[in-house]
Amino acid sequence: LALAAVLPRVMSEEEERVWTVLCRLWFPAAVGLLISFLLKPGTWAVVAAVPWFLFAGLVGAFGVDFTWRHRRGGPWHEVLLGFAAAYFAGSAIWLLAQRGGWALLGFEEPWVTWTAAHFLVLGTSTLVVAAVMGRVFPQSARHRVMAFLLAAGLPCTALGIQYQFAWLERIGAWISLLAVSWLAIEMLIHRYTLYGWRRRALDLAALSALTGMGFALSYTLRIWLEWEWPSLEFMANWHAGLNACGFGILALAAVATRAAGEGDRPPVSH
Repeated sequence: LALAAVLPRVMSEEEERVWTVLCRLWFPAAVGLLISFLLKPGTWAVVAAVPWFLFAGLVGAFGVDFTWRHRRGGPWHEVLLGFAAAYFAGSAIWLLAQRGGWALLGFEEPWVTWTAAHFLVLGTSTLVVAAVMGRVFPQSARHRVMAFLLAAGLPCTALGIQYQFAWLERIGAWISLLAVSWLAIEMLIHRYTLYGWRRRALDLAALSALTGMGFALSYTLRIWLEWEWPSLEFMANWHAGLNACGFGILALAAVATRAAGEGDRPPVSH
């Protein structure tokens, strides 16, 4: 929904018409996904989730195409929307595997669920928030670096895990820690761009992200400091809860419902 609200603000009229048709598929796809989660993992759960998988794939293809065509004509925060759409499609792949009870790339539950969640929150949600807030950030080298780190952290971590490169996995984790914390601080600095409940939601989202990243930092330090806290169970409850509900939902609600034209720039040109 956040992508549906945000992407049209930077599109040409022709692109927006195509996007509007695509977004009409959202409701039946979401209903199918809801039904899927009411069923036990298996064949029927997969059948119900297939419309969501197809919808997410189309969103991903459209977003990547948008980024490719505007990678030089648009500023960094608009390019992030294409990466957000790609991660959205990636989350649907893992979500379909979760609904089928399948292992994917050698990973079983609960790693399949956790990977889908990371693609949605660390990938899509974070980049959509950064893209919208980027319209009020100064167009500086500092913020371009932040944008690059936000887009690069998840792929580095995923490749490190998949190919058992522990050093790459740790680098990706540290990049994501730095980038998301950086974004949260920028959200607090530029909180004045939103008003009323949206500003309060943005504040809570930024604080949730900083707390969640603090838990992630503690978890990555366990290797060197040889401590047992936080456990995987704690991370699944508190790190995931703060990032998904505290950061993801609140921040997306704040930025995606902002009045059109409020801090926005004109659509990118062809």
